[in-house]
Amino acid sequence: MNTIKHYLILSVVCIFSNGVAQTFTNPIADLPDPFITYIDGYYYYTGTTGRDVSLKRSKTLEGLKQTASVRLFGSGDSGAQQGHYWAPEIFKLDGKWYIYYSAAQQGTNTFSMRTYVLENTSNDPMNPANWTFKGKIYSPSADYWAIDGTVLELAGTCYFLWSGVDWLTHFTNSDKPQRNYISKMSNPWTLTGSRTMLTSPSASELLNKNFVNEGPEVLHKNGKVFMVYSSNGCNTPYYHLKMISIDDTKDPLVASNWISHGTVFSKDASVSSYGTGHHSFFKSPDGTEDWIAYHATPKSTGDCGATRTPRAKKIAFAANGTPEFGTPIAAGQPIKAPSGEPNLAIDKITNGLYEINQINTSKLVEVKNASNINPSNIVQGNDRDGLHQQWWIQATGNGYYTAVSALSGLSLGVGSCKLSTASVNLRKPNGSKCQLWAIEDLGSGIYKFTNKNSGLAMEVEASGIDIDGSNIQQNIWLNADHQKFNLKLIKKTLNASEQKLINTVVLYPNPFRDKIHINSTAKLKDKQYKIYNNLGQQVASGVVDDDPILVEKLVKGIYYMLLDGNSYQLIKQ
Repeated sequence: MNTIKHYLILSVVCIFSNGVAQTFTNPIADLPDPFITYIDGYYYYTGTTGRDVSLKRSKTLEGLKQTASVRLFGSGDSGAQQGHYWAPEIFKLDGKWYIYYSAAQQGTNTFSMRTYVLENTSNDPMNPANWTFKGKIYSPSADYWAIDGTVLELAGTCYFLWSGVDWLTHFTNSDKPQRNYISKMSNPWTLTGSRTMLTSPSASELLNKNFVNEGPEVLHKNGKVFMVYSSNGCNTPYYHLKMISIDDTKDPLVASNWISHGTVFSKDASVSSYGTGHHSFFKSPDGTEDWIAYHATPKSTGDCGATRTPRAKKIAFAANGTPEFGTPIAAGQPIKAPSGEPNLAIDKITNGLYEINQINTSKLVEVKNASNINPSNIVQGNDRDGLHQQWWIQATGNGYYTAVSALSGLSLGVGSCKLSTASVNLRKPNGSKCQLWAIEDLGSGIYKFTNKNSGLAMEVEASGIDIDGSNIQQNIWLNADHQKFNLKLIKKTLNASEQKLINTVVLYPNPFRDKIHINSTAKLKDKQYKIYNNLGQQVASGVVDDDPILVEKLVKGIYYMLLDGNSYQLIKQ
């Protein structure tokens, strides 16, 4: 697979207490178009698989990456469509469960996408046998192309919002321009009356070939309904969120009652977050906080495919009650979990940030080329003090652990869940057994990693035990040195409630070509920096006041900047 490699080096220096508090890292799971809701003690999470409707649940956000999805409905089931299952959402309405999803009503023809409803009258939404197909949900006067359905409950009435097309687009057999519509619901699977168009790509957006308004989601707060939607195509880095709002006492079917707020959330190159869109809103377990889940890709060109991962972020509110979404958060960095979550599971290995190295060398288990793209290869390398050599290890509560990259938040596992000798790599966290590890203390600070799915041991390729770049794989346990590892605890899981941020430094762009900027909350004026090449030779130096730092004379490769006692990796391309 050809991938575009993008790097971000973000250093955070914190003060911690010794306690373990609840945190999570992004990405939280694997599926794009994430929908999360908190109901009856669980987070329920679903998203686009393309092949079916699947669901997982967990008592914590971090637990979503440790739990596998359950297939509820799809091709072969009664009433099911053949393919292109997109953006399911789950609701509990009048004591019953409903899932709204989009699929192609004619084979695999995406120009025939429609939105459908599943119903579950039991208390258990995780049992596929409890779900029945209720049919297509559509506007009686406009049964046109439709995706991304969601529900607004307001003053005892339910409304359905979705992304669709106008009559002209429908009759020309096209799916663009996409617009957002609303209609009244007479029951959870039936629309009544005519539809109202709420948003449409503007004339300037159409001129720039921005043909997409989709993914409408509603946040009812502070006497207003905020409808936030995705604009632009997911195949661009500019996929972003816009917002309109209405007083909750007004009729949402009257388009003129809605006020536009423009763009409210978009890409941030400094944290390698592009195509930030197709979101959902959910409450914290204790109901005191509002959160947004969205997907993004580290690919600077944007992506509608496998590199998109779901992330979560707490929402702030302005003095006038308007939500403020801020900017994307770097993947792989611990974040204080939603209020009211139960404590993290703790096992024999302390939850925290680690370096992992084979016992007879100083080489560390690392992500090859410091890649943050799904999937990425895992090798051993010389200690470079980089985030790609650091791992957040977290107990699952049943004797196993997840290990996620501090650089990307992707999970350490075995590609294709093979049961024989196979490379260990980094992929989106999906809760599968091949991303879970037993970590056994062999004594004297030596540990064995055993994959839950295969029962095989992690090892450095025996023939390359002393070689920089040697492959990390799984194999039959031989009780050999190349299968034994040391763990170095860098810091325990963040006690986020007592976290005191001292200093945040961002170097950008990274990779760079001819100049580097330094952005920091610390007082770095007059601080000296030194840049070293991969052989440890100093190749540049100066003071932070020199902004930008001109480095056009450096050849392509990996470099390290020493600044204020910390080391930062840089890549010149």
